[in-house]
Amino acid sequence: MKVAVDYFIIQRSNGFFRYNNKVITETTDLNEVYHEMTETMFPSIDQYQNEGSGWVFDRVVGFDIHINPFELLTGGSYIPLPKVLSDKKAIINVRNENDNECFKWAVTSAVFPEVKY
Repeated sequence: MKVAVDYFIIQRSNGFFRYNNKVITETTDLNEVYHEMTETMFPSIDQYQNEGSGWVFDRVVGFDIHINPFELLTGGSYIPLPKVLSDKKAIINVRNENDNECFKWAVTSAVFPEVKY
């Protein structure tokens, strides 16, 4: 039995679709990042509609980009361990007080450990 309906009840709702974090530097092409984001977002909308939500995509109301500062971790010089850690004798803390190459010395000490006779 078919029933004629003279009106529809339209309910509007905002959907939220996210994009994974992206590291952006001075040399990053922002147009490329924007296109990556939109190319990822629209298939997500299609998938949402096709999985039986019953919603129909109408338009993009807003497009927010949140930017957080990114501070690259860098190596440094020797820092004494707290007493509770040094007492365990389980951590190798190479003394490199004359340079800022602690990572190099940490890797070197792991590859070539001190031999005690």
